[in-house]
Amino acid sequence: MDTFTNRIETPKYSRIIPIAEIADPKNDYNLNIPRYIDSQEEEDIQDIEAHLLGGIPERDIEALQKYWEVYPSLKNHLFRAGRKGYVQLTVNHSDLKNEIFSHPEFTAFGEQMDAVFEAWKRETISYAKALDKGLHPKHEIHKISENLLKHYDGKQLTDKYAMYQHLRDYWAETMQDDFYEITADGWKAGNDLKRIGKITKKGDTEVRKQIAGLEGLEGRLIPPSLIIQEYFAKEQAAIDAMEAHAETLNANMDELRGRTRRRRRFTGQHRGRQKAN
Repeated sequence: MDTFTNRIETPKYSRIIPIAEIADPKNDYNLNIPRYIDSQEEEDIQDIEAHLLGGIPERDIEALQKYWEVYPSLKNHLFRAGRKGYVQLTVNHSDLKNEIFSHPEFTAFGEQMDAVFEAWKRETISYAKALDKGLHPKHEIHKISENLLKHYDGKQLTDKYAMYQHLRDYWAETMQDDFYEITADGWKAGNDLKRIGKITKKGDTEVRKQIAGLEGLEGRLIPPSLIIQEYFAKEQAAIDAMEAHAETLNANMDELRGRTRRRRRFTGQHRGRQKAN
């Protein structure tokens, strides 16, 4: 939509075509898109010499130019000149990922992108907290998602439309239901909980039994699991540790019971043989 509305030209994706080119006899007003835009991916050329003699073709390294623009010294850190037209790695293959992830330029760029996201997040949280009963969900998600595109516009090594799509997918799956709840009752909808039940059959009769504990609670707007994660993480970790310890004790008890049963069987068999003798 942005490409069409703003008449953006993108290699292998969009191009403004003059009427003269469409009317040209070779096209004869045929509007088949491949006539005007070559969207095919470049072929992955196999370098036989590299396979036989080793080394990495320089053209493969230069094809990553968009990365070297962001990490200008990383290329020289990872590669050194080899025979003509080829380079060699300066680090072991097993250390390559760690060398990249720990490089100062890589970490600095990551921090920049974190800052971009945090800025959008702060704005969105502040904006969302001001929403209340009577809001228009479709209008609000449009503003929030367009603001995401604005924050990531022109940022290198990022696809702002991929992030936009993640947000819109989450909207379709979860977020729009929350917004409609707020539309109806405002933020007080976040206070509502209900206890869910499990239906079992006894003969021809269905029996609904409520599920005890936190597992049986369902929030109308906010899942109890999210409340625990945000406000009771230490308590939950302590409970998890105790439950793990309890499972270990139960396993030890089961092992002791098994040993006791085996001893009793052995003693009984031994006494039986003594009587027979």
